[in-house]
Amino acid sequence: MPPKRRGQWIRFVVCTMSVLVAGAVWFLLRGQARADLPTYKVGLEILQPTYQTQGDLEASLATDVVCRVKARAAGSKFSTTIQWVIDDGSPVRRGEVLVRLDDSALQEEMRTQQVALALAKADWVAAEENCKIVALQNQGDILQADQAYELSGLDLRKYVQGDYEQARLDLEEQVNTAESALSQWREHASWSTNMLRKGFLTENQARSDRYQVQSAEFNLKNLREQLRVLMSYTKKRNVTDLEGKRQEAGLTRGVARNVARAKEMQANADRLTKKDICQVLQCRCQEIEQEIRECTIAAPHDGMVYYCASTQSRYGMGSQQSIVAQGEPVWEGEKLLRVVNLTKLQVTIPVLEALVTRVHPGAEASVRFPGLPKQVFHAHVKKVGNVPAFLNGRWDGVLVYPVVLVLNEYSAVLKPTMTANVTLQLDHSPTPQLTIPKPAVVHTVDQGQHATCYVLTPEGPEQRDVLVGECVQDKVEILTGLQAGEEVILSPEILCSKH
Repeated sequence: MPPKRRGQWIRFVVCTMSVLVAGAVWFLLRGQARADLPTYKVGLEILQPTYQTQGDLEASLATDVVCRVKARAAGSKFSTTIQWVIDDGSPVRRGEVLVRLDDSALQEEMRTQQVALALAKADWVAAEENCKIVALQNQGDILQADQAYELSGLDLRKYVQGDYEQARLDLEEQVNTAESALSQWREHASWSTNMLRKGFLTENQARSDRYQVQSAEFNLKNLREQLRVLMSYTKKRNVTDLEGKRQEAGLTRGVARNVARAKEMQANADRLTKKDICQVLQCRCQEIEQEIRECTIAAPHDGMVYYCASTQSRYGMGSQQSIVAQGEPVWEGEKLLRVVNLTKLQVTIPVLEALVTRVHPGAEASVRFPGLPKQVFHAHVKKVGNVPAFLNGRWDGVLVYPVVLVLNEYSAVLKPTMTANVTLQLDHSPTPQLTIPKPAVVHTVDQGQHATCYVLTPEGPEQRDVLVGECVQDKVEILTGLQAGEEVILSPEILCSKH
């Protein structure tokens, strides 16, 4: 056969076989699909997204019992020892005694402080009375200084207006008398001289009269000198002396007031110091009384008692391992027990950073426990935490937020620290969305939100590219590519295998 005819013959055979294969496929897809392929009618539905995670069961009301007794020595945390403690896991009522701590050292210190307090109170009372005595003494000193100042003023005025004037007038009167006497003796001496000339008197008598004149002159001169000294010197001296005494009395009065103020301040300072010492000792006695009361610890509310054991004690690590038992030492601020109220339980779960904005207080959740597989407990969100943490404590960049769920039911079989499997309902859109079952979607990882499904049409199954949204349980949200009322094939893998 010529090569040209052979090529035409080959092309004819290939075309014929292609038509036959296409017809067979069309027959299989159209004729058999309607009979044996399950379908689902696309419709509108409200999706309720959920988030599944695990958390630990704990009591909503849990109170730590802490040692409030202070350390006895500086630089040490040791406070006392345990005399008696209730058994671990015991149910208690409010006010029931949980722990008794040794208070013998506190009792001894209390007696010592009470003796010191009594002495301090006595010193305080003495200081109060001393303040009163000092106040009275100050009043007397100030009054005496004021009187001395007033007397000095009176002495000055008395001398200027009284004694000086009296002395001056007295001397002036004596001067006048002396002048009058001198005038008389001069006249008498002149008469004696005349009488001596006439021979009526002797020379001795005349001489005696002349001596009397000289004596009167000397007396007058002396009186005038006394008057001059009085007016020129004695007055100034006495006035200066009295004014100085008045100024000194004024300074003494000011000093008396300052000294009184200083004594009063010193007495008040001593009184306040004694008062502060008394108050400090009284406060210390009250603190010791409070610590003695703290040695007997009662239950704050009804519940169950659990011993608090640190991680160091649990694994035998660390230099200070706290053990809750009779005779064991306790430290200031150490957690001894925990009283939990089992009637109200809660679960703390981690929620991913991308989903925490869709969790709000009041959201519902279902809780299951591995030990109770047939029971489902209902819960609601109580609190959404604001401080993030790394998932499992690892710095791998995955942040989670703590969300607290409160159980709506009470069950006596639930115990704290039980593992809880939580299904949390997230916020959703109230508008119905197009949904199809998850098996109807063909999706690979590299497609992202793009996927493929098969729609049953009158001409047969039709491959359709769709854009998927949120996946909730066994339903997938369809954003684009499908319409309500269309039927999708639930087993697209059959068609894929036939292709």
